[in-house]
Amino acid sequence: MPLDEQPDVDYGTWLSRAYLGVLARKKARTEEVDAIVYRPRYGRRRFTYRRLMLPFATSDGRQLVLSTSIADPSIDLRPDQTIEAP
Repeated sequence: MPLDEQPDVDYGTWLSRAYLGVLARKKARTEEVDAIVYRPRYGRRRFTYRRLMLPFATSDGRQLVLSTSIADPSIDLRPDQTIEAP
């Protein structure tokens, strides 16, 4: 689904900014993502994943981003986590 047609407008906007940043820098980027996303049939759900974004240009100079992700339940970026020192 195109980013501007995502059911969760905030999530689509956030994704779009990440891709545009990769295009502007012309540099690959990896991210750990912990997001709450709205889906029409399922409501709000939490997704945690690792994402790789690779910018590249076609032979005619068109700038594109290739992105892939893999689910990773070990990611927890919530700010209210308690971390105990050893």
